[in-house]
Amino acid sequence: MILFLVNHVFSQCPTSVSTAQLNVNNINATIDNAGSTWLIGLGGLPSSYEAKSDSGLSILSAGGLWIGGIDQGQQLHMAAATYRQNGNDFSVGPIDINSLPDFFDTVWVMHKSTIDSFKAGLFSTIPHSIKYWPAEGNPNLPYFLPGHLLAPFVDVNGNGLYDPSKGDYPAINGDEATWEVFNDDCTPHTETGGVPLGIEVHLMTYAFDSLDCLSNTTFYEYTIINDASEAYDSTYIGVFADPDLGCFLNNAVGCIPSLNMGICYSDTSYVYCNSDFYRHLPLLGIQMVNPPLNGKGDTVNMSNFTYYNNDFTAQGNPTSASQYYGYLTGTWKNGMPFTYGGNGYGGTTPYPYVYPSDPTDTSVNAWSECTANIAPADVRFIMSFGPIKLQPGSILSYTYAVLFDNDTSTVHYPCPSFAGLTQTAQCIKQANVTGVNTLTRNNASVNFYPNPMGNDGTFSFKLNTVKEIKLFNILGQQVQDYTGINGTTLQLQKQNISQGIYFYSAIANNGTVANGKIVIQ
Repeated sequence: MILFLVNHVFSQCPTSVSTAQLNVNNINATIDNAGSTWLIGLGGLPSSYEAKSDSGLSILSAGGLWIGGIDQGQQLHMAAATYRQNGNDFSVGPIDINSLPDFFDTVWVMHKSTIDSFKAGLFSTIPHSIKYWPAEGNPNLPYFLPGHLLAPFVDVNGNGLYDPSKGDYPAINGDEATWEVFNDDCTPHTETGGVPLGIEVHLMTYAFDSLDCLSNTTFYEYTIINDASEAYDSTYIGVFADPDLGCFLNNAVGCIPSLNMGICYSDTSYVYCNSDFYRHLPLLGIQMVNPPLNGKGDTVNMSNFTYYNNDFTAQGNPTSASQYYGYLTGTWKNGMPFTYGGNGYGGTTPYPYVYPSDPTDTSVNAWSECTANIAPADVRFIMSFGPIKLQPGSILSYTYAVLFDNDTSTVHYPCPSFAGLTQTAQCIKQANVTGVNTLTRNNASVNFYPNPMGNDGTFSFKLNTVKEIKLFNILGQQVQDYTGINGTTLQLQKQNISQGIYFYSAIANNGTVANGKIVIQ
């Protein structure tokens, strides 16, 4: 075995060419590397997000991560991904490795059925996907990085290193999952022109082979690690999407702030595309099902939602780091705030959410593209979450879902109701989509067992690393706060806690936060 010990910063932002397909249910999604998702044409694929396996047409043509923050010297740091037409802000691989760019220009794919068969001893040899899973310490890989957080795994023998020959196996969400790692510590940032933050990003996408609301849903779990030596104030995370329902010029957008969800719909039930599916257009939603937490362990809900047009007006394509950051923080390209009413531009009342009303709502104060008589167009949308203070070494974790409502039997165009999509979103929120625990540093990893739990369960962690654990219900309301923690475990008693799904936030002594989900039966 050859050991590679490297510590280097990328000098350029090369273009990633790797893709994978997430297609275990009714969705066939292209998963790209290095910040972008669902790019049409990447890897030679004609479609990027098919909402029906035989449609051959995409309802999403691009998506990506946006993140920006202000350092202690008041300088903006910004990274974003859109279409890669202008370049890249992200590079493949962990932040301190550049000797293996080809190896890390990979989107790894894993199936739950493969893991289950491996655990049951049904293979005579270790499956390739398990043998070469990019986890810390894997002896089958051309590098060895003790202490470097990589792909999650179940550590059967508890030695902290991944070795499938000793029974270790990947830890994934869903019935099919992908995993990748990328970073923004490369220059120049040719997408935004921004200064790098020095972050490393782990992305796990996953889906369920299900007959319920999960059958039309894919999930995106991000873990962002601040590897820089400085803190960033007013950090905002953005989910960028370019939805194309049917033909791209027929799109309208809106949002439901209380559900942390952005929405795209069409103004017509029929568009001139060669597919029966597009004669009955669905409503598309992107919902933050597990929002990020701030340094105090509090949930950070959607702070801003807006569209921008495919042009270069004040409401069009951003061309500088400050303009990207402005869309995240509630301003148009010229610095004017989003305002209530009309097209959200040039009004008198600043408001963070553009088009927050159901299109069927015709009350006096309702505001949607329908009430404002906005003509559908080729639009993109951004949903952002902040502000967050990103400390050196801290980790942010969040998960969003892409969902759609294709039961259009009761939908009336040109102003369809969000009711069906809202029901789907609530179903997804209540589903148990928990997977692996969030990564943490400085010995602050947290486990919970059994999960689901009955009358009691146990949080476990290394000695004196966790000082507080908060428990939240699915509505984001805090139901318990355990302080003054000492030792290596904390017992959770059912007692006055009702059955259901809960999220926990474990705050370490060094200020980092570990997040997870538990189910109480």
